[in-house]
Amino acid sequence: MFTCAGIVPPIGIVLSKDDGIKAIFDKISESLKTRSTPSVIFIAGGSASGKTMIAEIIHKKFIKQSILLSQDNYYFGREYSSLNGFNFDQPESIDLDKLKEDIDCLSKGESIEMPIYSFIEDGGKRVGYQLIEPMSLIIVEGLFVLNEKFSTCGGIKVFVRGSCHTRLIRRVIRDNSRTSFDADKTLKYFLEVVDPMHRMYIDKQESFANFILINHYNREIEPEKTCSQKEKQVKVRIKGPLPMKVLSCADKILHTEQEDVYFSISGKSDDEILRIRREGESFLFTYKAPSDKKSSIRTKSKLEFPISSAENKTIQNSWVEKKKIIKSRDLYVLDGIIFSQDYVIVPGSEGQYFLEVRSSNLKKIKVLLGKLGLEKVDFIKESYFEILN
Repeated sequence: MFTCAGIVPPIGIVLSKDDGIKAIFDKISESLKTRSTPSVIFIAGGSASGKTMIAEIIHKKFIKQSILLSQDNYYFGREYSSLNGFNFDQPESIDLDKLKEDIDCLSKGESIEMPIYSFIEDGGKRVGYQLIEPMSLIIVEGLFVLNEKFSTCGGIKVFVRGSCHTRLIRRVIRDNSRTSFDADKTLKYFLEVVDPMHRMYIDKQESFANFILINHYNREIEPEKTCSQKEKQVKVRIKGPLPMKVLSCADKILHTEQEDVYFSISGKSDDEILRIRREGESFLFTYKAPSDKKSSIRTKSKLEFPISSAENKTIQNSWVEKKKIIKSRDLYVLDGIIFSQDYVIVPGSEGQYFLEVRSSNLKKIKVLLGKLGLEKVDFIKESYFEILN
């Protein structure tokens, strides 16, 4: 029996996503057998925490007995939010009263006219209604479905917990691949709106949950599915700049000065990289997943895009700087393979020289290094962040 009626229950059972889904399946099955009225399950969590995915998994499992209500269909609309000074990540932008009324009707076995919301039309507005008939299981998912407005509702209450790192990376990648949002705008909106609203409104809902499902970013699997870019390279350490007579066989592309700043945010693992590169007046944001350990060269999935100086300042103020690396880079091409000669400095330490080769062909890399007089060198698969302590 689940406590409701405005009473805050003790912290719920904390489980992994998979174990939690199994436990919820069992609880729903038990409820469907014993209840004469519809059962309700509420699934809340932050943006890109995985709540919608989990709701859809449950809906699919009980497809003949369930209906799925998305809180997103209950937005008032962009015009309403703009006129009232609301953003889309605070509860005032959503008609939670209408959502509760519809849940109450369905729980009584009554049909509803569910709003249909379009995020595309006029920047976001309600475009109609859909008749929804009651069923044995009502699944409700959204940012605020454990809001106090639903405290008098019975049912199973689930909170999906994802770290800040989880929600940021998923949100940036998702919007970059599925919507018209540019990645830099998604990053800016996340830092300035989504995360502050999460801390203000969403996190505290966890205290109302019966089940807390941990669904952190799976850095081994998710980048392979979502990051379109692949970085393949190796580094070798050299004692100093290569003689000009050695480099004369290659064509020089450019010389550049770079400043790389590496950051850490909550939930980030040490084998991932969050970096901002400054080159002149330009800034480049980079996320790199862990290296493919099976590859003989360093292979990483990555997401990379330019950001503004204002966005750079927002990140500087929001995240913890882990390391700064200053780099003087000369870029060359030889036999179709791009490589760079880098002089790398961590402020306060002595500079070091490296050659970085961008290729996935191990045989060609060895031939190129031979032409540069570097036959007997060890490959380095680590990033400069990992090498330079």
